[in-house]
Amino acid sequence: SRQRILDYLAVYLGFLDNMATNGYDETRAKDMLGVVISREGRILKINRGLHRLAMAQYVGLPTIPVQVRHVHRTWWQSVTHGTTGAHALQRLRDALPHCRPEQHSGPLTEHPPVDVGPDFWPIPRYHAGKKSP
Repeated sequence: SRQRILDYLAVYLGFLDNMATNGYDETRAKDMLGVVISREGRILKINRGLHRLAMAQYVGLPTIPVQVRHVHRTWWQSVTHGTTGAHALQRLRDALPHCRPEQHSGPLTEHPPVDVGPDFWPIPRYHAGKKSP
């Protein structure tokens, strides 16, 4: 019904307003946003959390916590340089903060990406350490 749709959207607007005021609160989510690391070392969004990601982008959050679910073997090998065990994991931990989100479609994309232009996203509403009015 119309009212159920409005009620559903009101929940998301509440999440959006809270995120704009307080930043990302991972305790409100049922699960972590899952990502994978591509062969080029880029972050690719997978599984759940698309609404949360879109809201975080909309309000201008600079970062959000994610859970790395998979790492491409080629990138793993380039980062670990043949090490194993704890040493390889330490190299991985050191390299992950340098990974950046993928911004472009891959070669297998069937539809060309839409150029939304520089004015697509609104001015960020979130400022760390400052509560919105």
